[in-house]
Amino acid sequence: MSEFAGLMWQTPWYGLTALAIGLPLLIHLLSEQRAKTVEFAASHLLSATPAKPRSELRLSQWLLLLLRILLLLMAALLLAQPHFATTQQPQAVYLVSADWLTQANEQEKTTLLRDLHGQSAILLDSPAAQPLTLQADDIQRYVPQPTVVTNVFAKLASHAQNLSQGSTMHVYVTNRAQFFSTTAFYLPHTVEWHILDLSHRMEQTRPYSLQLMLVTAEDRSLDAQFVKGALHALSLNARWQISLDERQAKTASDESLNNTIDAQDANVTLDAILWLSNQSLPPPILQQVNAGASLIIDAAQANTSQTWQANLPGLMGKFGGQQLGTRPSTELEAWHPNLAWQVLWLTDKQQPLLEHARFGNGHIWRFNSRFNPAWSDITKQASFALQLGEWVSNNALQGDAQALLNPQQIMQVESASEQQILQQISTPAAHLQSLHTWLWTLMAWLFCAERCVAAWRHSKNVLVVGTGRL
Repeated sequence: MSEFAGLMWQTPWYGLTALAIGLPLLIHLLSEQRAKTVEFAASHLLSATPAKPRSELRLSQWLLLLLRILLLLMAALLLAQPHFATTQQPQAVYLVSADWLTQANEQEKTTLLRDLHGQSAILLDSPAAQPLTLQADDIQRYVPQPTVVTNVFAKLASHAQNLSQGSTMHVYVTNRAQFFSTTAFYLPHTVEWHILDLSHRMEQTRPYSLQLMLVTAEDRSLDAQFVKGALHALSLNARWQISLDERQAKTASDESLNNTIDAQDANVTLDAILWLSNQSLPPPILQQVNAGASLIIDAAQANTSQTWQANLPGLMGKFGGQQLGTRPSTELEAWHPNLAWQVLWLTDKQQPLLEHARFGNGHIWRFNSRFNPAWSDITKQASFALQLGEWVSNNALQGDAQALLNPQQIMQVESASEQQILQQISTPAAHLQSLHTWLWTLMAWLFCAERCVAAWRHSKNVLVVGTGRL
């Protein structure tokens, strides 16, 4: 959609059909040639008629030409589909989720009502096409409902299309991870988050204590930062006691790392190992996995450098990246020749993204990309910490409604550039008034006027012969 002359044009290129107005002009100029005089003998049969003023004929001719040009212009405008963009003042909209209303206490609801200043709120879970408004009584007397999983970011993007530019969205939600199962949407509005942290209200039914090891190559420090940040968020919100042992492999054949692991970890039981290195997996690590630990490995080298997307159910939702790779599994197959890999995630090009295999009593999760923005944007997911928690704890968090996010993970969303906003969210349709009805009405009137003028001009050109008509 383009803007021109104060109007929004849905198909502006069709406006070029207005050049067709040259056809009636050309026909008019050709008809302006001087008429030929034809003599015939029976002129006495013609009855005398008064001469018609030349100005009258020329006026009807120009009027007919103007009407036909206007008809062609109306047809070109209809094809270009113009809309009139109305100017609306920015507004403040309050969106409240059903889970927030269920979990909020009287004091928190009173604070919301004070912020509303008599204005009604909108139930975030309701359809944007038919939003459900909440008055003060509805908020105070809200009947708790069973938790329904709603994608908060998708709902915000849907409701945002009904708002004018520059509006502010006040969002009242809880920090349940299941409500943020995708990457954040870019919104052309200011979002004020009011997140109800449930971490102090929910009973911890399954406390965990995990012994983890993180091995990273010297050039993979950024990957390690994202992983450690996710583990830190998991320990804060899931209240797990995570003991992290960090090791660094300087080269792909660092024998000192093998010796260090062999000497220190012979009698240590690990729950999970995160192997972010190109180095081959040493026997002590494989022994830990065989005994029951989880092993998370990523791509050792890049095999594919092209944009890919993954649309996944559950926590992760939709994300993508630029590079995919693999890791040779020769050392794994040497321990278990019949290792069976199960593909859990596929990209839009049907390439395996996440694979799983049982290794003795343990599990291996092979992520065929990296935890690095240059490879994939999995770390930008609000639920990345929970997904990592599923891998290191053998799916202990899968489907857990008590899984929570740190409120900062929700609020710290990348700001959109102006170009990204224009590409992803166009002018809301609700703020555009179509001119189609007016154009069709005007075209019908012009057509009727053109027919009337043409009939009147034809009647003036009738020639009377004797008592008959020619």
